[in-house]
Order: sequence, then C-alpha cells, then structure tokens
Amino acid sequence: MKKIKYIIIGLIILVAILIVILVNLKPKIQNPNYTESTGPQDNKIKLESNTTKEKNDNIFFSIADIVQSAIKKEKPNAMYYAQAIYTMQDYNYATYYTYGFVQDKSKLEDAYLKVRVDMINNTFVTEKLTIEEYNKAKMGEITQSEQTKIPSNGNNQYEIKSPTSRGIAQRYIADYILKLNNRPDMAFELLEENYKNKNFKTIEEFKQYIQKNKERFDNIQIETAKCEVKEDSLEYTILDEKGNYYKIIVYNALNYNIVLEQEV
Repeated sequence: MKKIKYIIIGLIILVAILIVILVNLKPKIQNPNYTESTGPQDNKIKLESNTTKEKNDNIFFSIADIVQSAIKKEKPNAMYYAQAIYTMQDYNYATYYTYGFVQDKSKLEDAYLKVRVDMINNTFVTEKLTIEEYNKAKMGEITQSEQTKIPSNGNNQYEIKSPTSRGIAQRYIADYILKLNNRPDMAFELLEENYKNKNFKTIEEFKQYIQKNKERFDNIQIETAKCEVKEDSLEYTILDEKGNYYKIIVYNALNYNIVLEQEV
C-alpha cells in the first residue's frame, strides 16, 4: 500500500510539473515569432541615421568657407561656390560631403571635397573626395560618420558663422552671377516662375537680355538688403550700388529663385 501511495504522489508531482511547463510554453506556441532577448539593447540615439542634404544657410556657408580656404592653398586666386552639401552627423562628429564650382580666372571646374568636424574640440580637416563617395552621400548610402579625434594645429578651428542679411544676400547674388556668366541655362531655371514667364519666352531671349545688360551684372555690390520671413521661405529685397533691384526667394540653403527687376 505504501508503494502505491508513493507512486500516486509521484504522479501528482509529475503532472504538476508538466502543467507549469506547458503554461510557460503557451505564449511561444501562440506567437511563432517570439524570441527571447539575448542581451541588452543598444539605445544610443544618433542625430542622423544616414547622409542628408544640408538645408541650413549658416552651416552651409560656414562649410563652404572651409572648402574655400583649402582650395586657396593650391590655387591662391581661385573662388569656390558651393552647390550642394550632404551631412552625416552624430553627437560629437560630423562629415560634410561637398560639391561646388571652382573659378580660376576664366576656367570653371567641378570640385568635390570632404570636411570632417570634431565638435568636441571644434576642429576640422579637409580631404579629397571622389565622385563615387559624393554620389553615395547624395543617395543617403553613408550611414556612419567618421569618429576620429581631430587635434588643433592652430589653423583649423571650426565655427558656425551667423552672417547678416546683407552678407547672405551677397552670397546668393555671387552664386547667381557666376551662373549668369558661365551657365546661362542654370541661371534661366533659377528665375522666379511668374517673372520668367512674363519676361522671357525662351532661353534665347534671356541670353540676349544678359548681353544687353553686361555692365549691370559686372561686380555687383549690395547697397541694402532687407530680409522678410514668409510661410515657407525667406525673401531678400536687394538694391545694389548702381540702383538695380533684385528679389531672392530662399527655401533652404542654395535652393532659391530670383527676380531681376522691380515688379510694378
């Protein structure tokens, strides 16, 4: 009798164990995608998960100035005009992939450079950039900034500048005149749509207009520049030293349209 009693008690215990096991397995059976955590999760938050187009005027032109200084080391008389910058940034480091024009005397060339910034030390370094690297950045295919400390050499301090409305307006005027003189098709496309449709039926008419007004577009110096905040843009009303009027509508860094006459 005692043996039967012990067998029954053992069976009861075994059944209880099986019930506990089945209860614990139930969620996994109901959800075939269920997996247990194998370790702590990486919760580090980055400011960007891949390259994005730089839209801030102050950052855009500050990086352009760094590239200008790098180019002048090899070509002292050259001027650099940034056209697009793509950024990869986390909390401590940023990499800027830049494309622009270099004008050296009458020659205009494409230029690709990379600017790496150490935001802990406020330092930078410039490097040569291949077209392939730039295109990867443009397509958002670069997913990690180069996290390398950049020591100071006394001449590589990084600073975001905040130029005046006049300073920003001068940047846009300079970019437009470069295109007017060297890439008239690009200058034509930058005209504000209503102004363009009203004044120029074709690009050939626009080229004739440029020829007739060569003196006007030679060495423009801004007398006054007023900035007005609109819903989705900034509008710069500009008067140059020769009494000519311009209006530049800026949507974000170097994404703009222009009007070349006072609208009545």
